Parts: sequence; structure tokens; C-alpha cells
Amino acid sequence: MFSSLISLLMPGKSKAATAVLAPDILVDVRDVGPGTDSYAPVQACIDFCNWCRQDAGLGLEEVAPDAWRCYFVDYYRAQVSNGGHAQFAGNSGLRPRVLDFIAEGLKAMEASEFLEIFEEFRHAMDRDPALRRRTVESGGFGDIPDVIEALDRRFFALNSIWLLVEHTSAWVTTRPTWTPLPPSELAARKTAILAGSRSGRRR
Repeated sequence: MFSSLISLLMPGKSKAATAVLAPDILVDVRDVGPGTDSYAPVQACIDFCNWCRQDAGLGLEEVAPDAWRCYFVDYYRAQVSNGGHAQFAGNSGLRPRVLDFIAEGLKAMEASEFLEIFEEFRHAMDRDPALRRRTVESGGFGDIPDVIEALDRRFFALNSIWLLVEHTSAWVTTRPTWTPLPPSELAARKTAILAGSRSGRRR
């Protein structure tokens, strides 16, 4: 579902020289049409982000920011749902840009209860280097700090697996960049992105 965070966050072109080559979230209309479940739009966005990074070789700044907000909010949900905030910390490395995308996404989605938990987690990591180190090193196993376990309990009490999916799905599908397309048009748009990416690399 998610490609490597390390590959997603590899340094790319400088921001000053970077154009947004994928300004829309391009998805196959068949994947998000009637009869699909509430996770389908989120998965379609994740697939698009993975395609941008892996196939098109785009950096974060070359893709519609809302695509990454959707991607990383669901990454946060999946990691915490599987192994708590300590697993999220260990696997994400608490990279600032990832944390920013999550905070921006949760705020834009008006997922206030989740945003409150996430901001408390982030502040705890920022203000206590020893707690941060212990949390990251645990990776969700063994000795989990009490403050992290308390945040996990609050997260799970929100019926987090599906409620946050619903927040994310409802939000991403109303973005002006959300663009479901028939297969032929989708292929043509992706071909244009690939051409732009190759041209940029040649320059």
C-alpha cells in the first residue's frame, strides 16, 4: 500500500527550481465510482502518489500537496492502528515534512479530535529528546512510554480505523485537484507528466 518513506523523502530538486508537474490527483474513475467502499478514494490517492514517486520520479514539491496530505494522514492512521504511536515514530523517523503534511491534512479535514492527539504527540516528541529517542527506538514493541500509551488509548477510543478513513475520503474527493478520469484520458495525462519529468531531468 505505502512505498518506502525513505524513498519518498529522498532529496530532490531544489525548491527554487521545482515546478509542480502533477498539479492534480489523477485517479481511474472506475476505482472510485459507485459501488466502491469508503477507502477506495484514499487508496486511489495513495496509488497516485506511489506512481508519482516510483514511476515518474517526482519529488514531494512536484506533486499536488493535497495528495501528500491524504497519503500521510492515512500512513499515520495505518501505523498507529497497527502498532501505536511508537510504531509510527519508529517507521517514519518523525521526519518534519511528514509531520507537517499530517498536521495540515488533519486540520484541513476538520478531524479535530485526531489533530489534538497528533499535536500532543508531536509536542511531546519535540520537548523531550529522551522520550523521543525511547519512543523511536521502541518501534512499537517492548517498553512503550506511558505518555505514548495514553495517546494510543485516546486514538483507539475514537474508532480510529474507520472514522479517520471517512474523514480522509470525504475531504480528498472534494478537493479541486481531485480528478477521476476514464482510462484513456488518465493514461494521456500520466504520459504528459512523464514527459515533463524526463524533460526536467535532462535540463
